[in-house]
Amino acid sequence: MDQISLPEAAPFTVEFAHTYAESDVGVSFIDEPRSTTDEIEFAIDSAWKQEFHDARRSSRILYDGQLGRLVRATSNGISLHLLISQTSYREFIGTNVRNRDLVSCENESCFADPLGVSTLVETSDGKIVLGRRGFRVALHAGYLHAFGGMLESPDRNADGTYDVFRSARRELLEEIPISSEEVGALTIIGLIREKELHQPELLFRAALTLDWGTLSARFDDRCP
Repeated sequence: MDQISLPEAAPFTVEFAHTYAESDVGVSFIDEPRSTTDEIEFAIDSAWKQEFHDARRSSRILYDGQLGRLVRATSNGISLHLLISQTSYREFIGTNVRNRDLVSCENESCFADPLGVSTLVETSDGKIVLGRRGFRVALHAGYLHAFGGMLESPDRNADGTYDVFRSARRELLEEIPISSEEVGALTIIGLIREKELHQPELLFRAALTLDWGTLSARFDDRCP
């Protein structure tokens, strides 16, 4: 795997940096809950009630959806394997977002650790495209960011495993005005972990078949 040197102040750590095609990636599902204690469960419940109250006051949409939790990622530089279990947005709020000090002191396996998927979009003429997060979202409102989200129920196969490439494509089609046929090569380029939230995030690169002029015109048409 490629070695990446980051400044100490970087807001994330790099767990691996390497390019993997879809055929290089395997995903398994394990029906194994995260570790927990009565104190952590009480803290999760309290945090969720407060988050729900804050969301209602700010007219923000909040719901407790199922998410895929990264248990382990292993790579030999040729192939990548992800072991995924189940968590929820409520558990994410109650561990990674709130109560991080409590969870860290107990056991890091108590974190919800939903696996994020973020895709760097590159147009056919070499332009990098980023999105600005809405101002009503719970985390990093207004920040420029790659396009993505987290592993959700629509990303699961019939056998219960998660399809991380399907998740990345789904998020792209939801967030930018393109069709699936206009997404060319889609590859994984790394896995990072945000220092503040302790959340793992799988990074993708999408090479579009559209040039920037065509894509930007679609944004203009959608947002007059």
